[in-house]
Amino acid sequence: MPGSGPELVEKRVNKTIQKIRPVMIKINNESEYEKASERVEEIYNAKPGTPEKKELDELLKAIKEYDEAFIRMLRDNG
Repeated sequence: MPGSGPELVEKRVNKTIQKIRPVMIKINNESEYEKASERVEEIYNAKPGTPEKKELDELLKAIKEYDEAFIRMLRDNG
């Protein structure tokens, strides 16, 4: 029977895990920061409830955390 078996079960389990497990993004350097910023521009108008909106929220949070850490570093070394 097409669409059944272990592959289908694994696909459904992975989809469920993605829904319940929060995606956590951490930006570690300037290159990642630039890529994250570019991605934010691409998906900025994401609709609520979509995977892109979840990604957007996580990217914005990660960018904010990176900015705050960078500012702290400048203050501590200034």
